[in-house]
Amino acid sequence: MRHKKGIKKRKGSALVFIVFVFLITSILAMSVLFVFDNNFLQSRSQEHRIEAYYIAYSGIEMAYSALIANSEAKLKELTRATAPVSQHTQTGLVIGDGKVDLVAKLATDPNFDGWVIITAKATLDKNGFSYTRSLLFDPSDPTNPSKRVWKDN
Repeated sequence: MRHKKGIKKRKGSALVFIVFVFLITSILAMSVLFVFDNNFLQSRSQEHRIEAYYIAYSGIEMAYSALIANSEAKLKELTRATAPVSQHTQTGLVIGDGKVDLVAKLATDPNFDGWVIITAKATLDKNGFSYTRSLLFDPSDPTNPSKRVWKDN
């Protein structure tokens, strides 16, 4: 008899236990989904940053090659003593899934007096994410890799 009375007193306890377990499981599942979503968004942002970085890098390499091509005629326009060209620009150059704007001019940084700076601003078409990168080099020895300085702006 005692046994049956004890069961009747705990009649709703199984339901409370199931609801409690369901609540804990739901909280854990939501936490895992939150972490997964944040990780995915961070991964996509990193992917866009890297893509824009390499578009800017490619733009600078193309501009650098154009400056030193043809006996360095364009480079000499920037660095000549009398009536130098203030800058060479190219905007909207399509590279991959983005566009790049390029500017080549004499550096204004006193640490790189007389050097040329090429700045590229890459913008991805799909989301407008942008990245800016610069290359400084000594025009007196443009093919010497030790006289090049890369900067991320």
